[in-house]
Amino acid sequence: MHLFNMKGPWDRWSSFLYEHVVAEGIGELYDALVDLSFSSLPPGCRVLDIGCGSGRASVRVARKNPQAKILGLDLSPDQIRWARRRVQGLTNLDFDVGDALNLPLPADRFDIVFSLASIKHWPDPGRGLQQMYRVCKKGGWVYVIEADRDASWKEARDFVSHWKWMVPVTRPIVSLHFLTFVAGQGVRKASLLGLFQSTGFRESYVQKIVGHPFVAALGIK
Repeated sequence: MHLFNMKGPWDRWSSFLYEHVVAEGIGELYDALVDLSFSSLPPGCRVLDIGCGSGRASVRVARKNPQAKILGLDLSPDQIRWARRRVQGLTNLDFDVGDALNLPLPADRFDIVFSLASIKHWPDPGRGLQQMYRVCKKGGWVYVIEADRDASWKEARDFVSHWKWMVPVTRPIVSLHFLTFVAGQGVRKASLLGLFQSTGFRESYVQKIVGHPFVAALGIK
């Protein structure tokens, strides 16, 4: 993966850039996600984060829910190296290299399977979603957030303004890059709903995240 083609694993340079520019500035978004969807998990709950990147979301889930077990997988060894630095004694969290299209995990294993801004990097998002469905327990849920292909200029500009080192002179250029090459290779609300419905979930819901250039989908197995 590079700055203009979102497919494939992150290389060392892309991982470094994301870690120190993007992720450093959007911590409050990670916090909001955890507070909204992972604030009180039951004891023994198993959670899988696919395309975990440098582990920021997984770490927050683990800290918020010490009674749950969280596993983060990513195709990029460089991202997993960043993630493992964050474990810092958390005994309920682990990270490993893994391919979303061929998950090295047994079926019906996890209560919650989620992916945050990762599926646009997958060569075959439909196959990846089928893998998420396979490893999720019956009655469990699968949660996906991805960049919205129909995002507005204002949503992109506001999102980019949170990134570290953003100054007024660079913001329009970076916003255009985000709209063209990130959101532009993301998903539309209708197509994401179609993916979930064709996968076989008992219930599927998709919504726009208001004020942000993202859409979210929930599937109940």
